[in-house]
Amino acid sequence: MMVALRDAFQVKQNLDAGLMIVSDEEIGGFDGVNKLLGQEGYRSQFAIVGEGNPEAQIVHRQKGICQLKITVKGDSAHAAYPWLGKNAADLLLNDIAYLKKEFPKPRDAWISTFTLSKINIPDGSLNKSPDYAEALCDVRFTEAFALTPQGVISKFSARIPNASFELLLGGSMLNTDNHNKFVRDLRILTKSTYGEILPLGFSHGSSDGRFFGERAIPCVEFGPNGGGHHSENEYVEVQSMKKFYATLKKFLLAP
Repeated sequence: MMVALRDAFQVKQNLDAGLMIVSDEEIGGFDGVNKLLGQEGYRSQFAIVGEGNPEAQIVHRQKGICQLKITVKGDSAHAAYPWLGKNAADLLLNDIAYLKKEFPKPRDAWISTFTLSKINIPDGSLNKSPDYAEALCDVRFTEAFALTPQGVISKFSARIPNASFELLLGGSMLNTDNHNKFVRDLRILTKSTYGEILPLGFSHGSSDGRFFGERAIPCVEFGPNGGGHHSENEYVEVQSMKKFYATLKKFLLAP
């Protein structure tokens, strides 16, 4: 992206474009793009997040994210007399099982998902039932389930009123109109660089693109082909980087 922008400026010195380079996208992005758009007040007519995908596509939708802590309290009892108490761990597991019924079977589709990531019982004594239990969960939501992380929690609170909720990290959906002029222009340009008009797609994960969407700035995720994210085998296809560069440069110089 940097090279494409540099080369485009050499051709058109009055080019109205910019590049944001940030380092915190993987930990939420709140001190990077969020601050540049919020505190610094940067704005644009359109934004491209240079994120790679296994398949060549232009991502215009990303699921929202709601990472939360669910806490349940009970009454402790000796393990030999469990009927004398209310096991918080059992209550929590029952609550989570009830919540999971609200979600369809996980699959590669534009649907909401619920992942139980961790269960914690601070008092781990084996001869007693706990009076406190908590779970860390990750929800990826679409508009069919909720519109905001707070909407997810409100829905959960209504389903299991015996539990309390703490939002750990939340992010809205990215849902850019596929008829947007810049999206159409970008796709048309890919015909000459990729040999086909790239399809529109969606992402199960989240990115800094959501901060643009929250401020009504149309945004897409588009980058070189690659895979193995966050693993020792992470890779990028060199030939796709050349196509990506050529597409960006043509897009920047388009009338």
